[in-house]
Amino acid sequence: MTQTGYRRYEANVSDHRPISASFFLTIKTIDKEEREKRKQEMKKMWIGVEERLLEFSWQFYVSQMLL
Repeated sequence: MTQTGYRRYEANVSDHRPISASFFLTIKTIDKEEREKRKQEMKKMWIGVEERLLEFSWQFYVSQMLL
């Protein structure tokens, strides 16, 4: 695995700095059933994360009287 990118973002609403990174890796074999299972698990997890982020964003904008 090789890191191909790294970025730090400036945030105006927190003292925490978000980051992102990208990597290159080689996979020799793929178990298609396992891949699909994990993909479905991640989709379910993302729905929960997305809902929490949207609620947090909504509350922020309401508290700032922007909505």
